[in-house]
Amino acid sequence: MSTYGFDGLAIDTLQFVPLAFWIDLLSYAPHTFSIGDATNTHIKYLASYQEWAVNSVLNYPLKQTLRDVFASNGTRST
Repeated sequence: MSTYGFDGLAIDTLQFVPLAFWIDLLSYAPHTFSIGDATNTHIKYLASYQEWAVNSVLNYPLKQTLRDVFASNGTRST
C-alpha cells in the first residue's frame, strides 16, 4: 500500500475474510484510512472489526432503525 501511496482502502468483503488477515494486512500501512463493508446488523460484531482491523465500518444496524422510523411515519412506540 505504501508503494502506491493509497489514501484509503475500501473493503467490500470484510466479513468473508478472517479478521486476522485484515489485522496483518493493514499493519503494513498504519496511516492508510480503511473502511469495511460488513452487511451484518450486530453492533458488537461490527465493532470487533473496527476495534482490531479497520478505521471504520458502514453502519448497517442504523439501517433497520431508520427503516422502522420511516415505516411508522416518524412515531416511535416505547
